[in-house]
Parts: sequence; C-alpha cells; structure tokens
Amino acid sequence: MEFFSATGIPEPANEWLNSYDKYIRGKVGADYKWPVRLRDWELWKVAEYLPTEPGDYQILETGSFNTFFGAYLADIAGHLVISDQFQYIKWISLLQRLRIYKKHPLKAPYKVWADRISKAAPQAELRNVDLTDIQYPDDTFDYITCVSIIEHIPDYETAVAEMLRVLKPDGLLLLTTDVTPEPQPYVNGTKYLTIDELKKAIEPAIDCSAEGTPDWAEENWRYGKSFPVLNAFVMLRKTKPEEALRPRLRTLEPSRVKTISGDRRTLASEAGQQE
Repeated sequence: MEFFSATGIPEPANEWLNSYDKYIRGKVGADYKWPVRLRDWELWKVAEYLPTEPGDYQILETGSFNTFFGAYLADIAGHLVISDQFQYIKWISLLQRLRIYKKHPLKAPYKVWADRISKAAPQAELRNVDLTDIQYPDDTFDYITCVSIIEHIPDYETAVAEMLRVLKPDGLLLLTTDVTPEPQPYVNGTKYLTIDELKKAIEPAIDCSAEGTPDWAEENWRYGKSFPVLNAFVMLRKTKPEEALRPRLRTLEPSRVKTISGDRRTLASEAGQQE
C-alpha cells in the first residue's frame, strides 16, 4: 500500500501527466470547456502498472463519468468497458437542465461528456454498472481501474469484493482511495477510510504494491480538509505473481496531440472542489 506525499510526484511523472493532458485534449477537442483530468498522483500510480502496448486485454474502467482515462485505456484494450452509474447520472443531468439541481462547475452535462468519450474511444462499451452488483461472470477482466471511487460507496467492502470476483486470477485491480487516521462516518457522499478499514476490505486479495508508511504531516493533506486525508494506492491480484511487478509508463506520441492553450489547472485545487 502506497501513500501520497507532497514530494511524492517525481519530475518524470509530472512530465508524463503533462503529456497525458495534451494527448487526451487532442482526442477530446480543444473546445471542450471542462477539465480532462482531476487527479494527479492517483492517475500516475494506476497508469504505471498498465500495459504499454496494445493486446487482447479485457479492461473494466469504473467511475468513468467526467473523466477521459477511458480514451487512454482504449489504445491498449482488446475490449474496454467504460462504466459508471449512468442511469443515475443521466437523471441528475436532467434535473440540472431543469435548474432543480445546481450544475457542478467542473462537470460537463452527461450528454456532452458521453458524446466526447464515445468519439475519443469509439471501440469502447459504455455500460451502467453498480459496483456492488457487477453483472459480469467471475474471472472476466485482465485489468480493473478504480480511481478514487470506493470512498463514495457506502457498501465499499462489497464493491471491492465484486471487482475481485470479476478479475481474472492473474489480473490486476488498480485502486486508489482516500484514507484518514481516525474512523469517519459516511457524510455528503464520502467516507474516508482508515488504513485498517481499507486493509480489511482488500484482505481476500494479494496487495502487490510497494509497502509504504503514511506521513500525516499537514503538508500532505488532500482537498484542503481540516483533518488528515491522504491518497492511497493498492495493486491487487487473486494469485501471487511469480516475480515483482515493475512500473512502466506508455510513451504518448506528440504527433497525435492537437495544440491547446489555457486549459492547464491546479489539480489539487480542482480535486478539492470536486470533493
């Protein structure tokens, strides 16, 4: 289990994140007025353990709405499922159009986002998925990505168990979430887990990520909270790998990037607003 620290993103990772932003913006279009990325350290950690070359990989991306990581995954997947609770999200988007719900400044309307991700990843399948009841057979996916999702699910233990169920025995569940030193209630759609709660949720699986120690110093707190919150990353398998899994990042070709300007934002600030 690895943990974010303020000094935890090396310069090569920042360079890769910058290239990722341009690469995704090139796929989405310069006229898309919302951010194409709200995560930094978490996205980088997940991307490090994905294939660097295309293959016949079955990939499930979870919590996909308002992100474009699916456009990145589509380049390496044999079959990609871009998933979220889309029926609920469509309903919220309708209420926002009717001005019953207030629009979120960092989130596009569902129809706008769905149109852009469908064009950016035309071969992918957009599917409504409840992570506590995933409608796929056991041992379906080679990779499952879950970037800062389970803290928003009241029954997060069932969600983790379901993702592990549909993961192939030698597949990888790449998961990030938010942790805090003291137990917290589920409030306003979020529950910050303690490390013990997270360990209990993932204990049926083997954590292949590096063993880290959380640094609760205030400089490492995320989202501008008044109490300690850190990002955590785990890399889960059902079976023990024969050798250590090593990080690697796919090089994103500049030739596929369209020129953009004025879209770079402060990710920590954006993530704080999102929370």
